[in-house]
Amino acid sequence: MNRIHIGRKHNSGKTAFFLGIMLLLTGCGQRETTAPPTLQEPAAVNAAYRAVEYGSIGKIEVLFATVVPTDYCHYYDANVNISQIMVEVGDQVQEGDILALADVEAAKEELKDCKEQLASENTSYELNCKISQTKQDKWNYQEEAVDSMIALEQENVRYDTLLHEYRVQKLQESIASLEEIIADGTLTARHSGQVTFTKNIAKGRQAGANENIVVVSDLEDTHLELTDTNVQEYKYADYEVKYITIAGEKIPVTEEEYSTEELILAKINQHYPNVRVQCPDAGKLTIGDTYPVYFIKKEVQNVLVIGNDSLYQEGEEYYVYVVNDAKEKEKRIVTIGASDENYTQITDGLVEGELVYYDSDARMPAKYTDYTVELSDFFIQNHGMKYGLSDANTFSNISAWEGEVADIAVIKGQEVSRGDLLYTIDTGEGKAAITEAQNAINQENQSYEKLITEYQEQINSLSSLAAEDGSVSYEIQILEYQKQLAALNHSDSLKELQKNYDSISKGNDGSGMVSVYAEHDGTISAVVASKGDKVEAGSEMLRITTQSTEIILVQMEENQNYKIYQDNIADVGERVVLKSDNETWEGTCVGWAAGTNNVDKGYVYTDEAGVHISYNTSSGYNYPAFYVRMDDASFSEHIAKGYSMDFLYLSMKDTIVLPSSMVYTETDPLNESKVSYYVWRIEGEELVKQYVLVSPNLTDSGKQVILSGVQAGDILARE
Repeated sequence: MNRIHIGRKHNSGKTAFFLGIMLLLTGCGQRETTAPPTLQEPAAVNAAYRAVEYGSIGKIEVLFATVVPTDYCHYYDANVNISQIMVEVGDQVQEGDILALADVEAAKEELKDCKEQLASENTSYELNCKISQTKQDKWNYQEEAVDSMIALEQENVRYDTLLHEYRVQKLQESIASLEEIIADGTLTARHSGQVTFTKNIAKGRQAGANENIVVVSDLEDTHLELTDTNVQEYKYADYEVKYITIAGEKIPVTEEEYSTEELILAKINQHYPNVRVQCPDAGKLTIGDTYPVYFIKKEVQNVLVIGNDSLYQEGEEYYVYVVNDAKEKEKRIVTIGASDENYTQITDGLVEGELVYYDSDARMPAKYTDYTVELSDFFIQNHGMKYGLSDANTFSNISAWEGEVADIAVIKGQEVSRGDLLYTIDTGEGKAAITEAQNAINQENQSYEKLITEYQEQINSLSSLAAEDGSVSYEIQILEYQKQLAALNHSDSLKELQKNYDSISKGNDGSGMVSVYAEHDGTISAVVASKGDKVEAGSEMLRITTQSTEIILVQMEENQNYKIYQDNIADVGERVVLKSDNETWEGTCVGWAAGTNNVDKGYVYTDEAGVHISYNTSSGYNYPAFYVRMDDASFSEHIAKGYSMDFLYLSMKDTIVLPSSMVYTETDPLNESKVSYYVWRIEGEELVKQYVLVSPNLTDSGKQVILSGVQAGDILARE
């Protein structure tokens, strides 16, 4: 729920308060017009005047920050297969509790591969160093060495050494992590709190190094986060004034700084954390509340200001047209100070309240009634129409083959153990697939034998010349090293091809009949395919549930009957209501799924072990999604289509809300992207064109939120 708290500005005298937000290039302040006297120039469609006022000068940018809990991410430092996640979203955990278990057998295979890669890397590096040194020895022997050639070769060796050392370091880190996983494959909570995210292993058990498996959030430790701006995109660090407003009061904010090491790690991994700001003077803030954060490059406060459209220049002098005591036009020289894109400070030549000419073609209301501005609340409702029991503990078995289902070996409700037969598919291609994998192995062997033969023929040819030319022995030695390097590369390639062959052969009898076995323990919760079905690779065959759940998954799918805001999900702790014609159920949002809005977000932190980074991967849903625990657990027995899961898209307290028909729009004819919004304020017997700041996102059901420009008690004209 986005709750935006906007306070009105209180100043002595008349106030102009100017903001720039998103694509709205406009200012707002209080501007008066009177019935225009008979003046000659300058001419306009409507001769209009505004009063000289006290206000502020300075371009303001506005970003939105949401109150979020402090997250503690849990992940493995190496690639692993997840055996089981022991918690679900909404659970309360204590520091040290077991969160997840890694597949130790898979980790052992990964460790074996890493050690083999390390050995191959070291051997390959040593051989390449020997080849390089032998080249240099040959050049020196022949006295043909050129300093530039030697220097270039040495530079290549230096670069190769740095690259080799980096690869070795990464492999050693992976080996250490895998050894730790094998010794104790548990992932334990490093902080107490509520589980707000778990990796959806129903979509795949593989987890990359530093991929978030479980996120535990401390709901009592909060901060403001600029949710749409990460540290890579943030442009306002050097702005001098930064604040939020609560009940009309400016509360200063400062950025929470990330260390240089954390920022470097984020850049290397291309996963950037969001900008966080601190506001200690704001007191306790509620998770999910959203506040506009104001950024001002330089602000000049409480000074006399006029609109830039009232200011003229001739040479080095500036002047305006004012209405004098005789109601006549008077040209007056003024001295200016600071300015922004809408307003200019007047340091001499005008006093507060004087009427200054400006051009206007706005149509004044012909008939209107008085409308008194009051503070009120503003809400926009959001809806989730697609929901069901969470599949976080349910695993879809996806066919890797195309063919006809020969047999289904299980039924719904059946308990299965890892390794039990699930189904058999007659692919008609099993033999071909095995043959293709074997052919790849044969081709690699043939290519290697051909390469070795070529090297040996070159060696034999050079050997007859060795007695006459001493430098030939160096060339022979280089070829011998290259033979060893080729043998090493061949061995590595052969291992990968053999691994692929073994994978294809698993459950494949060679005739095209492929048997598929359970990869984990659980209960068959659904059998999708039937004997005799024609299936394609990627088809869902059945589902296995490892443990029951009462958590509801809500996805923000589009719906023709409701306005669905897909940029919004419920916040942790937010109350939701599920309604049908006859029933109402209530619950609480307990967590979120990773989707396009947060999948690239980085999480960086530093502890006694150093600097760390983690990231999310997609939960695999087509829409933004969140999790709900219903107050009545029996709700899961009554899930039915046609309900609407309702929650607040946006909530604003004690703000100014006007009928949308009272807010007018004008576009700069010289710059169509510059759009201004205004209302008509009643001052005595006159209508005053009053500029206001609005956001197109803050409108609903014929109502428009006014961010600035009018305040409670103002009298406006309503047509």
